[in-house]
Amino acid sequence: LLALARVAMQRRIERWVEAGVLFLDPTSSWIGHGVSLEPGAILWGQIVLRGTTHVEAGAEIQERCSLEDTRVCKGAIIRPGTIAVKAHIGPHSRVGPMAHLREGTRLEGNNRVGNFVETKNAHLEATAKASHLSYLGDVCVGAGANVGAGTITCNYDGWGKHKTEIG
Repeated sequence: LLALARVAMQRRIERWVEAGVLFLDPTSSWIGHGVSLEPGAILWGQIVLRGTTHVEAGAEIQERCSLEDTRVCKGAIIRPGTIAVKAHIGPHSRVGPMAHLREGTRLEGNNRVGNFVETKNAHLEATAKASHLSYLGDVCVGAGANVGAGTITCNYDGWGKHKTEIG
């Protein structure tokens, strides 16, 4: 059964290649049947794309990434080891390496989410960045803000979660 699934996936990959999607190592990629890819997308090897993930033209997904139900807009680069689930990665954003974008993360565009940054229900307005070693949960980070290393947004008071606002 797994062999049949692999054959079906390879046929899908062949159709995407014919349509203009660039696969650097198609034999090591696992692309689910609900995924959509635009011509001009660049996909490295050892990646897993599942659910309703959509990758726009000019976006690049590098090796060892796993994306599920995630939108990657034009010109975005997802660096090695990144995980994203139910996230929106805006145009020309840079994510990773080793970032974890959890459900509800929204990067507006030209954002930077760097190595060992985890986000959950986080909204980063245009050009906001968190370059490394931070946890941003239930937060809105204003346009152009720079979140420093080691930042943690703690917003649970023992009874409920509260939104953190950073200008």
